[in-house]
Amino acid sequence: CETAANQFARRPLQPNEIQNALTGAYAKRNEDPSAPKSPKLPPSPQLIQTHRGREGDLDALRISSDLTIRTAGQALAKLYHPTDWICLSKAIDRPEFDFAENWIEKPDLHEYQFIVPSTYSQGCLSKAQEGVQETFWLTHEVDDPNLDLEAQIGLALKLADLLPLQMVVWSAGKSLHAWFDFRSQDPAAKTAFHALSAQLGGDRAMQRPTQPARLPLGTRPGKGTQDLIFFRKQGTNENE
Repeated sequence: CETAANQFARRPLQPNEIQNALTGAYAKRNEDPSAPKSPKLPPSPQLIQTHRGREGDLDALRISSDLTIRTAGQALAKLYHPTDWICLSKAIDRPEFDFAENWIEKPDLHEYQFIVPSTYSQGCLSKAQEGVQETFWLTHEVDDPNLDLEAQIGLALKLADLLPLQMVVWSAGKSLHAWFDFRSQDPAAKTAFHALSAQLGGDRAMQRPTQPARLPLGTRPGKGTQDLIFFRKQGTNENE
């Protein structure tokens, strides 16, 4: 692969580029051809402008959050069953697997920065798509330097028209990672969600079930804690 890549006039290889390309190729090979496809709609400047957040939206969401979630372990305990086999990592290219109940007890859990929202088949040690068992959470991230956090939160709230907003995590950088509850939902809801996410400027990479997101209350090296902006209170309606 490296030899072939060197034959093209192109920018220098980025970190893990070949590994990521192969992972994507395997995922493509294992796609279910009968699964509904998300239409590849481009971002809509009009939709983004209409639904971008305004001053105070972020603070309002913080106020409505479940304030009992103060550690990464407490967040995982709410998101997963104890025997769910999940993937976390301190670096994007070093995935680690364990049961959720074991992750919760790890004393260095707060030092991790990434989590794959999907669950994997027990014993799986590869992040590739063929090992994915269930996708309970769909994620949305806007990686647009022209949209600050206040603007981004409005776009996440618009997506809550389709699926319940479960959690919002600050990347300790310039973006928010919003998680939406896909449990007990019709497969068509995923197609509609991904389509609207793309129109609202969402990063399409987040549509892959194997794409890592920021671990709530984890640590981004050199940046600090990935703060939990919002966690839905148990029993509350997604539109509250």
